[in-house]
Parts: sequence; C-alpha cells; structure tokens
Amino acid sequence: MYITGSLNQQQQDQIAGLLQQRSATQPCPRCRYSQFAILGSTGRIQLTGPVQVTGQPNVLTTGLDVVLAVCTNCGFVSQHAISILDREG
Repeated sequence: MYITGSLNQQQQDQIAGLLQQRSATQPCPRCRYSQFAILGSTGRIQLTGPVQVTGQPNVLTTGLDVVLAVCTNCGFVSQHAISILDREG
C-alpha cells in the first residue's frame, strides 16, 4: 500500500480502515468530535537529520511520509506515518 501524493477515495477508505483496525478511533483531542476525514493527498515531514527507515536497517531518510486525518468539526490535523500503517499489524 505504500503510497505518496494524491489519494483516491478507495485509498482514503483503506487508510481509514487501517486506522480503525489499529484502534486509532479516539475523538479529536481539541473538541472531542468523533468524525475525521482522510485528506486526498499525503504529506511529508522534513527531519533535521537522517533516521533509519522502519524495517530497513541499511536505509536512512531525512523525511517522513504521512497521511493526514482532519477533524471535520474544528479542523485539527493528526498525522500518521505511512511506513507504520503499511506494516502488517
């Protein structure tokens, strides 16, 4: 599933399902609303130094690809590492 860039509706639904499977279903930490939407594009967090890529001991990166979940009430944004979601849970 490792994806970056634009997400179609099927991919957004798949990500929402993975979050539910992993019990990432708590309400928004800001307003306590329970509905989130997965944005239609991934993001990338730029790191200040290289880190080992999860599950790949000889690979370093300076960025972390994330999917973004947005509270549909207040707009709070949570970020979820694609490399972690992509692993078998």
